[in-house]
Amino acid sequence: MLRWSGAGLMAATAVAAFAQWIYGDAEIHRIALQTLWLCLAACVPATLLVDRFVHSPATVGSIWIVFSTAAVFGLLLAFFGVTHGLYSRAVLMLSFVGESAWLSAGVRLLVRGHVLRLGICEPAVMHLLSEAREALESPVTHARAELVASSDLDLLATLDGVVIDRYSSKDEGLRRLITALKLGGVRIYSADHVHELLTGRLSLQQTEDSFLDDSSGKVLYGLLKRALDLGGAAVLLAIAGVPMLLIAAAIRATSPGRALFRQPRVGVHGRPFEMYKFRTMYARASDRGSTDPESCDEAAGRVTPFGRRLRKYRFDELPQLLNVLHGTMSLIGPRPEWTATASAFFEHIAHYPYRHLVRPGITGWAQVNQGHVTDVADARIKLEYDLYYVKHLSFALDLVIGIRTVRTVLTGFGAK
Repeated sequence: MLRWSGAGLMAATAVAAFAQWIYGDAEIHRIALQTLWLCLAACVPATLLVDRFVHSPATVGSIWIVFSTAAVFGLLLAFFGVTHGLYSRAVLMLSFVGESAWLSAGVRLLVRGHVLRLGICEPAVMHLLSEAREALESPVTHARAELVASSDLDLLATLDGVVIDRYSSKDEGLRRLITALKLGGVRIYSADHVHELLTGRLSLQQTEDSFLDDSSGKVLYGLLKRALDLGGAAVLLAIAGVPMLLIAAAIRATSPGRALFRQPRVGVHGRPFEMYKFRTMYARASDRGSTDPESCDEAAGRVTPFGRRLRKYRFDELPQLLNVLHGTMSLIGPRPEWTATASAFFEHIAHYPYRHLVRPGITGWAQVNQGHVTDVADARIKLEYDLYYVKHLSFALDLVIGIRTVRTVLTGFGAK
């Protein structure tokens, strides 16, 4: 993809240079060419953003390409507005359309149209990846992969790469085979990394404590995200303030009891806090701390008709913006668990506490991928999604979650 993008950028630069040589003197042409050069510069971060999305699960569609280019060109347009600089609207629009079309063609040809052939030398790796691929009702990643089980050096050298389990012990023959493949220029992939790309989850069987080594070092990310949380929560509260008052009045009018529901949840570093939500159940079932209304199966029959609508589009979670302002929650992160539920998982799942290394969020990777959790097996899958998020903390992933949350609000998918 980077070579494809580079070839397009070089061709466009050559055209711009030729046009500069011919029309460099006229004022109108000068403004158009100046706009073109700035647009070519904007294509670089747009390409890198698309490349980042291509390497993330479920983010290879055309919408991500258009969003990437629109975000960068939108910043360029804002730059022209702030500086009151002269620019050509036609050149700006044509550059945006051309960049989007070129990147879309590259993704279709090189990513979605390519079957990735991966060699497997270890039976355990084949089992892990086959199980992960078959467990998906619909693929999380748009890329297609063919798994080839073989120990033949000549055959493996013709494939796109070889997948190994980097944590397992290997005999001398397998070590020599891997060394020969590496020296021959064959790409070696870790089984847990390929599993993550196929599923968007972090396998509990493949999880090692070392995967969190670099999370504590993202100080700048943490500071910037906190600033974005404060700004985003303040803006959302300003926009949703009146609707929230109307929702509260509707809750009081349709069922007796308080409009707000409070419950102890587990926050960052395992510290408990009180989470706010709009009450969606009859008051008898929503007594503070009596039960977990989100994971209790029998609670489904206790949800009010109006509460069911609030849950479908997640409007019941709007009061959590107050938690974000207070600092006990973030806009994006693992969903905060009820204290009793968290204690039970802590006893049975060794890696469960790692999800508390970051602030819990109103929305998160598990929420936009999995939907409603109904049993222990679903809870383990939810944890794998959460650990994937903790391992891959980045603004790019937060952006993916934010966009998919908008889809959840509009369609009701994944509502809890």
